[in-house]
Amino acid sequence: MHLRNRSPAHHSYRSSTQIMKMLRRKKWLTRLLQSGVLLILVVTAIINISFIMNRHERKDGYRESKTREDSVPEGDRRPAELSLGVTSSKSLVYVTVNGQTVYQDDDFDVNRGIHLLVLNQATGKVMAKQVFDTYSSGEDQAMLDFIDRISKNRILVFTIKDEGSFQLKPEARSALRGMGSVTGEKLAFRDMWIFICYKGGQVVSERHSKSDKMGDWGKRITVEEVLKPVLLQESKCPWSTTDSKRQEFCDKVEGYGRVCDCDDPAPLTFHPPKSAYPHLRTAHWSGYWHRQVDAVSVYLHHETTIQALEINLHQWMSIFLEWLSSVETGKERVASEDLEKP
Repeated sequence: MHLRNRSPAHHSYRSSTQIMKMLRRKKWLTRLLQSGVLLILVVTAIINISFIMNRHERKDGYRESKTREDSVPEGDRRPAELSLGVTSSKSLVYVTVNGQTVYQDDDFDVNRGIHLLVLNQATGKVMAKQVFDTYSSGEDQAMLDFIDRISKNRILVFTIKDEGSFQLKPEARSALRGMGSVTGEKLAFRDMWIFICYKGGQVVSERHSKSDKMGDWGKRITVEEVLKPVLLQESKCPWSTTDSKRQEFCDKVEGYGRVCDCDDPAPLTFHPPKSAYPHLRTAHWSGYWHRQVDAVSVYLHHETTIQALEINLHQWMSIFLEWLSSVETGKERVASEDLEKP
């Protein structure tokens, strides 16, 4: 029997062949994986783009209806009168405008203190609402700071739930007197109180229910008043048309101080993320909290998705849209921030 010894060159050739086969197999697997990743990206893009297109279609329909609404003269959309109803009591406060409840708090044992609503003097719509627990220290100053940031001539509605006088310091009481309140300085423990006035203007109504004994609350009180709304144009600042975004924002919300100052408005770079300052150009938004959306829309706002997709998909789509809108730009800076519900 002959046993043929294979030469080292033969073994080397065989090993090289096996290595080549393995490399080809790896390249094939790599290409397969790359194709799979590309397919996933394409499918993701199609899904997101379809969501965006659906959203834009709905927005187009909304814009058409909004355009028809805007074609109506402003005076015709203004209510003939503003009928206000305000209640103050131990466990319930509420405010109605023209028969509709615009604010109500009847939760047990929470939100005690002074409830303050800011109403538009032309439409009666709620522009801001805050609760100041003036039973606790420091809340009276917070209330004064908030009032200071409200634009002139807005309708202010004060009403107490449970208790709102214990930590109401002399400075706050004096400020209420300066606004025209007669009983603000006299408020005692567990008194009920309603005060309606125009910011920087006349007093509409005030009512006070005194607590007779230390362990009791003042009786429930209600005030009803009918106001004549001003013309819509009189409730707006005389800004130029280039400030249309600011005008839209300031017509809906209150409490932003110089941002909505008619005479000396703050620049629109007032609140960009510090990490991107001053280069913020576009805002992409996932989810919907109306106050933040109103704020970022002062710049430029893209609602990327209408459903709660994965965060990484949203970020990918945001970057993709930025790339499409600035293909000639060498570099882009992207900042991401998680904004909580107000």
